[in-house]
Amino acid sequence: METKMKYKIVIDSACDLSYQEALDLDWGFLPLDVEVDGQVYEIGKEMFLKQYAEIYRKNPKIKSLTNATPIGKAQAIIDQYIEEGYDKVIVYTMSKCLSSQNSNLKMLYKDNPKVYVVDSKKIAFLIVKDLMKFDVAMKKGIPFEKAVKIFDEEFETILLIPEFNDALVAGGRLSKPAAVIAKLLKIVPIIEFSKNGELVKYGMGHVFSKTVSKMIKELWEKFNDKKNIDKYEFVICNADNQKIDEIVKEVKEITQFKEVLCFELPTVITVHTGVGAITLSIAKIDPEIRENYHKYGQIK
Repeated sequence: METKMKYKIVIDSACDLSYQEALDLDWGFLPLDVEVDGQVYEIGKEMFLKQYAEIYRKNPKIKSLTNATPIGKAQAIIDQYIEEGYDKVIVYTMSKCLSSQNSNLKMLYKDNPKVYVVDSKKIAFLIVKDLMKFDVAMKKGIPFEKAVKIFDEEFETILLIPEFNDALVAGGRLSKPAAVIAKLLKIVPIIEFSKNGELVKYGMGHVFSKTVSKMIKELWEKFNDKKNIDKYEFVICNADNQKIDEIVKEVKEITQFKEVLCFELPTVITVHTGVGAITLSIAKIDPEIRENYHKYGQIK
């Protein structure tokens, strides 16, 4: 049964869909900005991961900054949908703990019942997954108040492993003396995307490739629903890591997953973690969205 509510989904660059991919889904798009060496680009419209990776590899110490969508631009995009007669505009930004984007829009539309800004605690493929499930629920005629509870569903462990520390140093997340020691000892920080939407320290490894192997094993050992493995996917978000095929091969050797679902790590995250970073996770994928979901990743 089709819902009578006319609604519009709006995302930002943090879910790693491009402007064109958002259009293909009939979703609105708020481009986050990245400033690279003094030049500002809209992520997902003017700057993409491969393009940023090429710039970064030429100069890993290049100055890069990310910013929320200018509030006037965001307002113009959202207000246009209101003017077009949508009953509800659902805005799902990157985690409120990682950007001012969420709080900016909540404040702007706090008195407008037509705009629902999700209290976001997620990033990347998690946002796309939520929204596809929400869209299916709404099209089934599930009430809006119930459908939005999908956004509060908890997610499985996500581990982020930087290949290099240059971006962490540039962003002030790792001091230069600590980076020198880390490089000498080949120490690799392991970061967890926490349930409340923050990037927090998970642990440390030695040598990137060994750390990746260790974390694949750990995720697999902690995965406690192996009898229903067909309901899950091993998911990697990849910041243009040049050894991704070797990592995928390891996943297949260590676990019982025969395929790996790979997405690009959002450019807005890559700026802060560095090119070559990857995330590892085992995610449950609803069968009703699986085919459509796969279109925006790559099965390896």
